[in-house]
Amino acid sequence: MLARDADILCGEWQTGATPREVSGELYNVRLHILQILKHPGFDASQGPIGGNDIAVFKTADIVVGNSEMLKAACFPPPSTERAAFGVHSGWANAPKIHWLEKNGPALMESYSDFFKQWHYRMEIQGKCQDSRVSPVLLKPLVYESESYYPPGTICAKDIFRKACFSTGESGSPLMVQSNHSKKRLHVEALQSFVKGCDIFFLGRVISTFQGFNVHNESPSIY
Repeated sequence: MLARDADILCGEWQTGATPREVSGELYNVRLHILQILKHPGFDASQGPIGGNDIAVFKTADIVVGNSEMLKAACFPPPSTERAAFGVHSGWANAPKIHWLEKNGPALMESYSDFFKQWHYRMEIQGKCQDSRVSPVLLKPLVYESESYYPPGTICAKDIFRKACFSTGESGSPLMVQSNHSKKRLHVEALQSFVKGCDIFFLGRVISTFQGFNVHNESPSIY
């Protein structure tokens, strides 16, 4: 992607076709991208698992921090200790409407909600490691796995174990409360990838019942 291919839209929280007058987005600010700087250590052949999958977008000099409803995110202070909990905020790609009509018609009346910004309370792990619990039996695994995590990553799990982040969530911030100001959050890290989803089902179980079930013990990696 080149700088001319996109703009950055601040204040966006409903990415669907709903007009701003209906969604309530009154504070959209469009920033023109001047330059995209990729991390020099990123290897596209390895993808996120190789680490360094981050880029910096330089934009036109437009100040967005003066609005009470739209503020720039803060970086964490260098001396900040790792928080125990945080908030994941972002979007996932909504399912195609014709697929939902076939497999989950009961959810059609809430289809616009798929495009909204969602927030999840996350339990931040002391170290990145694979799940130690069976997602089916909720008991300790007999045979644990030890897969690779790139250096410098942070792992977190939704406290209810009901979040299974998918395409579209990459880059979502993991935010924690600042020790200096309890009213402000700072961005601790950015979502990179997940190690899969343990249980995810949306569709018709029998002719008269539609099921939606998610349980995930795998961490989200930031």
